[in-house]
Amino acid sequence: MPSDGLVFYAPLSSLADKSEATGATWDDDPTYDNGYSLQYLSRVSPSSSTQSYPTLSTVSGVKCLLFDSNQYISVPDLLWNTWKHDQTFSWWVNFTVESKERGMIGDCSPSKYSDNFRMSVLATNKIETTFGNTPSGRINGTTVLSKDVWYHILVMLSGGGTQASCYLNGVLEGTASANGSTTKNEPFSIGRARDLTRGTISCQGYMAAVRIYNKALSNDEIQTLAHEFGG
Repeated sequence: MPSDGLVFYAPLSSLADKSEATGATWDDDPTYDNGYSLQYLSRVSPSSSTQSYPTLSTVSGVKCLLFDSNQYISVPDLLWNTWKHDQTFSWWVNFTVESKERGMIGDCSPSKYSDNFRMSVLATNKIETTFGNTPSGRINGTTVLSKDVWYHILVMLSGGGTQASCYLNGVLEGTASANGSTTKNEPFSIGRARDLTRGTISCQGYMAAVRIYNKALSNDEIQTLAHEFGG
């Protein structure tokens, strides 16, 4: 897999091996003694008897974590200060539901919906990638996604962070202008996204191999990531 420019990598394939995660120094959630350098959280209060966390799974030979309608991962020390530079987000997802909104990754400020970034799937089963809260900063995918299928999704910022591109399984889904805040300080989240009008959008599916690069990737690098698990 491409390593040049890699600043964050969470395989989501283990709950016990810190060596599998690289990047910022994170806090473990003591309620879920996993030894894995991510903070596993739920929207349910920690004092509630219904508290739950992502579940380690293997789906079609891919080790991953299952996120239900409440679960997500926060990376408290990976604070999102700006997207006004070249960078790339890459991850794998396999949904357990269809025809409803599902979040994947993004920054999750409770008060700055208007300038956050989020990657989600709409009830139409098509990808929506948003930088800011205006149509010019939104990529509307064209491919209809199905449940129980692994997809590789890659979102890349180029041109000094001004141009956004979204790829599905190595094929370009669309482009848009990246707009929004340049001075943010919000934690990065895995397994959910937030929207100005729709609030928190949960994943409801499996995720694996989340990577962030501090550069725009070449087409060869994009194709390598898109074939990490075969295909």
